[in-house]
Amino acid sequence: ALLSGCSAGGLATFLHCDDFQSLLPKDATVKCLADGGFFLN
Repeated sequence: ALLSGCSAGGLATFLHCDDFQSLLPKDATVKCLADGGFFLN
């Protein structure tokens, strides 16, 4: 499964990747792609 997002969605992807993985079966392969959205301030 792939969780991805850009801009504000990228930040949400970064913050919720572990929660997303916990919703899926243990043997599922999960990747998360935050394409931007890591705000420094």
